[in-house]
Amino acid sequence: MRPVVHVVGGGPGDPELLTVKGARLLGEARFVLYTGSLFPKGPCGSLPQKRRFWTPRG
Repeated sequence: MRPVVHVVGGGPGDPELLTVKGARLLGEARFVLYTGSLFPKGPCGSLPQKRRFWTPRG
């Protein structure tokens, strides 16, 4: 099986501005690399810690 990468973004300054498709993809992901404010308060805060990894910007 080939790896697949999806890029999902929240709204400018508001992590709750996430599309339904983005939320679904995050729920189905094996691992999530993130920057910004989607964690831990945002809609993705319910993902298990072992599945999410913070990455610094640029």
